[in-house]
Amino acid sequence: MTHTHPGGVTWTLGEAEDYKRQRDGETMKLWVWRSACAVCGAPIQVKTVTTDPETPATGRNLLKKHCPEHAWKFPAKGEKLGQRK
Repeated sequence: MTHTHPGGVTWTLGEAEDYKRQRDGETMKLWVWRSACAVCGAPIQVKTVTTDPETPATGRNLLKKHCPEHAWKFPAKGEKLGQRK
């Protein structure tokens, strides 16, 4: 199944992983979504919690569209925005 997020990124649903919450020990499913970096095409993935994979989460994790190398980073202390290369 694929899902195109309103931000223009197309995600493909992978497998579901079991996840045990530390808070209360409840087991739930994490759905793994895969896409590619908008700059270099490197594979990226996010995990969402939803009860039905046919209605994907619209949370901010599906807004991700860059690999760690091309992701925007907050400026370091004392740096101005756009100063880092």
